[in-house]
Amino acid sequence: MGNGVLVGKVVVVTGAGAGLGRAYARHAAAAGATVVVNDVNAAAAEETTDEIRSVGGTAHASGHSVSDAAAVRELFEWVESDLGGVDGLVNNAGVGYGAFPWEEETERMSRSVAVNVLGTLLCGAHAITAMVRRGGGSVVNIGSGVSLGVRGRATYAATKGAVASVTYAWALDCLDKGVRVNNVSPVAVTGMTPQGFTGPGGAALNDDPGKVAPLITWLLSDLSAPMTGQTLRFDGRSLRLITHPRLGEPELRRPEWTVEDLVTAFDETFSDLLEPIGWDLTRSPRPGGVAGAGLGPV
Repeated sequence: MGNGVLVGKVVVVTGAGAGLGRAYARHAAAAGATVVVNDVNAAAAEETTDEIRSVGGTAHASGHSVSDAAAVRELFEWVESDLGGVDGLVNNAGVGYGAFPWEEETERMSRSVAVNVLGTLLCGAHAITAMVRRGGGSVVNIGSGVSLGVRGRATYAATKGAVASVTYAWALDCLDKGVRVNNVSPVAVTGMTPQGFTGPGGAALNDDPGKVAPLITWLLSDLSAPMTGQTLRFDGRSLRLITHPRLGEPELRRPEWTVEDLVTAFDETFSDLLEPIGWDLTRSPRPGGVAGAGLGPV
């Protein structure tokens, strides 16, 4: 199976019942990993597991909900007791939808935060704890370019911005623990892609999630060491780094600021340095369509 770069490793992939998650799980298994295929849709998790096994891979299905603390604890305790522990985690499970601020619904917002943020935190905390005990491991968080700002996707953008921040913080926490944490912003057409969405200039998006999977396998493998704390954007053809937020220059200092000082500062210094609002406004279709659809893979 594959090139064997993950032989001997146990990898948990959340949200692996379909789309990108399924592609990640299949590719990791083809590279020799024992894969725990997690999805709250237990039937979909079983289907991915069966696909992997049918071509000679090793996989186990999990229907645990990543937003349920007790379920996540049970999942990782089972991985520890039955599989010997976790070497890699792909925090892929996520939900998304489109809505402008005046269209938001509390229940949808809460569910997105629970799955995308709390789910990432819970799974990561358990996995990293186990990895530290084992002396190393790799966590791959799945983010989104939407976190840079896209019309009508504020809640999803907020959750994926949180995932990026978590990545940077965990990477710092684990610098001397042998655990690496990176973030991937994948681009591929899946069930979460809004109808009619296109790439820059109207370009067609990658319609094969499998083309993105090699990057995830590489990050899970020892071949990517010692890289940590990075966000990579990949569509199966184009690979680039997303720069981290940082304090800009120049820095203006005053012993004490007045409103008039602020007016002068922006008129004379900062007016030409202001950042664009969001990320390429031409990429942002009107939200809508099927309920629950989002911009997850973009």
